[in-house]
Amino acid sequence: MRLIPEKPFLFNLLLLWLFGVLGSGWLLYYTSWFPVVGGLMGLGGLFSWFAFVSKLLDEDRTKELQELTDRVLFRSKVTSALLIVLFPGFVLMAGFLGAIEVKSVGASADRTVHFQKAEPAKKGEVDLDAGSRLAPGGVFRRLVWTNWWSPTRQVVRVAGLPRKQVTVKPFSRTTLNIPTSFLRETILLRASPALVNSLRNDPHKLVVSGAGWKYDMKDYRGETVWIGPGPGVDLPESAAKTWPAQLNLPSQRYVLRQWLDVKSLTPEPFKLAAAKKVTVELQYEYEEAGKTITGVYVSQTFLAKRVNRPGDYPQLEEIDVP
Repeated sequence: MRLIPEKPFLFNLLLLWLFGVLGSGWLLYYTSWFPVVGGLMGLGGLFSWFAFVSKLLDEDRTKELQELTDRVLFRSKVTSALLIVLFPGFVLMAGFLGAIEVKSVGASADRTVHFQKAEPAKKGEVDLDAGSRLAPGGVFRRLVWTNWWSPTRQVVRVAGLPRKQVTVKPFSRTTLNIPTSFLRETILLRASPALVNSLRNDPHKLVVSGAGWKYDMKDYRGETVWIGPGPGVDLPESAAKTWPAQLNLPSQRYVLRQWLDVKSLTPEPFKLAAAKKVTVELQYEYEEAGKTITGVYVSQTFLAKRVNRPGDYPQLEEIDVP
């Protein structure tokens, strides 16, 4: 059976139309490149000069160019052969690509979005990308190489929010909305000014426990601690703006420095169950009769609250001197 007809004009025209529609639809759905590519196809951007020069040509020259295009592009069997090869090649490539779409919904400021592999980085491999700026109400799409038998897992990180892990499959687009898609039960633990000052020259061991889990942090001096989201989460924008106003005296600079020194209780994220008790203790050790005794300086218990709306994140808890 002959794939290429003797007069391939209509065949080429249909393939070009099909290739253009599918390619444009793929760009529009999976990437953020369509405005740029569409501008180039409309002789905008870099091709504006080409459009300007084309307008200077007289009618005869324009017809010659049109005839040349018709002969080389529409009536050529070489074009037919190239399209027959390129079309399945494009479909095959697209079968190994998926996308992550991040939308900034209801935000009042720009956000920086980072992507990284879920698997630990190999030696010498860059784990975290440089980040992409996302304006309020903006949309960013990232292409990800993946496959059906072992879909790629990616971690999406946004400043001030817990990280989000997604699994990207071929021919799929995972949509994440900022901030709702990233919200989870999370506690932001802060020490009172009096407690920060008492720990300045006498650090204690911070022990936090809940239903089936227990973690600790040695040499705690009143820093702000995330419970649940893991490392790499910045202080929420609201806290970064309002906390300095609460400590505006020169004598309170050390307390503010400790408040803004944000640490994670754990090296990796863990699930914090809602409506469960969380106990926070500040422990110290002393010697008595040749034995090491563990004492408790501060002990507070509270419930982890469920996050139902953006205003519930994060749950701020403050520990104070006894």
